[in-house]
Amino acid sequence: MDIVFLVSMFITIVIICVLIVLLNKNFHVDGKKARYDERQVLARGRGYKIAFYTTVITSMIPAVLSDNIIRFLGPSMYFIPLSVGLMVYISYCIWNDAYLELNLNKKSWIIYMVMIGLFNIFLFLLHIKEGYVKDGVISISAVNLLMGIMCIVILIQIFIKDIVDKKREADDDEEFEA
Repeated sequence: MDIVFLVSMFITIVIICVLIVLLNKNFHVDGKKARYDERQVLARGRGYKIAFYTTVITSMIPAVLSDNIIRFLGPSMYFIPLSVGLMVYISYCIWNDAYLELNLNKKSWIIYMVMIGLFNIFLFLLHIKEGYVKDGVISISAVNLLMGIMCIVILIQIFIKDIVDKKREADDDEEFEA
């Protein structure tokens, strides 16, 4: 590896660490731990259950795939079931109002998610020179792309959920006034 790559990686990691520390202090409005109400706790429990079964079922998929596909996926094959289960859990919680805490500073959280997503995509793009497929096997850097995409999908879901909630509130206000 050349010195420019190592220095840029070091600087990037330092910047990310500093930003994480700064944002983490402003993560919750009251500066305390995350707070969920009873309804959110129950929904999160159902989300864990659904995500667990999804992960187990997704983990069985390699049993029916050909050896060529399994070889092509390489080490990233082990991250796919975990990522699918994680996205199922997060999506379920988002759509059941159980993902974001009651005392969350949403703006800091969104900035944090954008940074994580962009950082993972940046790490993926750093490997362009080396290539993403070596000897017919996807490199582990594909996991960075997967994580970056997951962060973007989570943010999109949060924004869509906000739009749906605002529309529902507007409709409820119209019914109440009538």
